[in-house]
Amino acid sequence: PNNGKVRAIVGGPGYDQVKYDLATQGLRQPGSGFKLFTLLAAYEAKFGPYDTIDGGTPCAIRFPGNSSLLKTPINNDEGKALGPISLTSATAQSVNCAFVRLAHEVGLSKVVEMAHRLGLTESFPLNPSLVIGSEETTVLEMAGAYATLAADGVYHAPSFIDRIVGSGGKTVFTANAVGKRVLDPQVSREAVMTLRAVVQYGTG
Repeated sequence: PNNGKVRAIVGGPGYDQVKYDLATQGLRQPGSGFKLFTLLAAYEAKFGPYDTIDGGTPCAIRFPGNSSLLKTPINNDEGKALGPISLTSATAQSVNCAFVRLAHEVGLSKVVEMAHRLGLTESFPLNPSLVIGSEETTVLEMAGAYATLAADGVYHAPSFIDRIVGSGGKTVFTANAVGKRVLDPQVSREAVMTLRAVVQYGTG
């Protein structure tokens, strides 16, 4: 988290079974891990950990320019018809509909912008389902995004090379370990506090 240097990576079972690196090249749906970006966008928009949102299911919501959820609403995985719930509890219990409604409040474009700010490079379409992780990204980029919170809101691009020394002993390349502040420290700390609830009493 403090410099972006990757200490270890598991790229797959072996070239004989998989012909590409699963961690850096394999695109996968991040699922509820993607909810982080909605949470951060909400905290930047002055929501707080104890503000409430409707977590009731199903969530048939019309987004600007997108009415797909009116035909095929998103449901909570746990199937509970929750009512008003705090953002902390919604995160701890990974309540899909709470996050979809939260994304409706802050705007899908803000969610995608946050994901890009924390190092994700894919061109995400503004589909409501992206909030719960329907769009694909890599394990490495998700790890870099979460490491940003561990670095108090400073993003470091994942790096595999520390330096390269030429045959004459001269250093020809040195990795840039200087990070970029992408989150206000208070926003980052609020998110960390919220995510702790996931492992304290939630789905983690």
